Amino acid sequence: MTSIAKNLIKFSVARFKMDPSLFIAGFQKCGTTSLYKYLLETRVYIPGKIKENNYLPQSTTFHKHIYLWSFPWKRPGKKTLDASHLNTYYPYGLERIRDHFPNSKIIFIMRNPVDRAYSHYQHNIRNNRDTLSFSQRVEEEFKIINTINDLSNITEIFEKTVGFETYGMPITKGLYVNYLRTAQDLGLDFLPLCLENMENGFEGGWKTIMNFLNIDVDIIPKRIVWNRAPLYPEMHSRDRERLEEFYKEYNEQLFSLIGESFPW
Repeated sequence: MTSIAKNLIKFSVARFKMDPSLFIAGFQKCGTTSLYKYLLETRVYIPGKIKENNYLPQSTTFHKHIYLWSFPWKRPGKKTLDASHLNTYYPYGLERIRDHFPNSKIIFIMRNPVDRAYSHYQHNIRNNRDTLSFSQRVEEEFKIINTINDLSNITEIFEKTVGFETYGMPITKGLYVNYLRTAQDLGLDFLPLCLENMENGFEGGWKTIMNFLNIDVDIIPKRIVWNRAPLYPEMHSRDRERLEEFYKEYNEQLFSLIGESFPW
């Protein structure tokens, strides 16, 4: 079958496919996989063929019928979801959600950005994507940060950091306020979550999620941490202090934006 024929088939059946009504859009190493698994336990959401359908944020020319091909067929009373953190990092991700799925909801789950950066780095080490020590990686990324004219501009951050690897660099990915402000400016319906708060008060956090999604189920998911990283050495105190100082103003901007403080 030719590529043209395959494309015509995808176009013709797209109307029978579910639009994702929920996007777990952020952030990497913040528990997105666990949240995705928990939501599937409600039996309301049906998974697509791909958990992270990165075609939406990464494609240079987006075609909705191609994107929907990996999602389930429409079924009464059922929904589907997309759990790709690249929808925040790639500049067109959130914009395309607005343009093609304007009635969808978005969840941004975040953790202490210092810990997130270190976890991101350790993930890269395990997958042979980095060879520097964390201190060296911090130093290298700050050199790049110093070349960015506007640290509130997600497009400029993307352009300056995407060359490192597909998922971006550890430090700038923790500037959460940039992405939530973009979502707010686009008029998207989103829920900000704190991973640490979810860990310390899971049942209350779960009820908040269910209320946001307008789902009335009594299921409390089993507390399984998916994609748990193996133990790794503690971060050097010097690096932690440097990153805490860097993130301080951006965390404060985030808390002002969402009207809530997190324990960072």
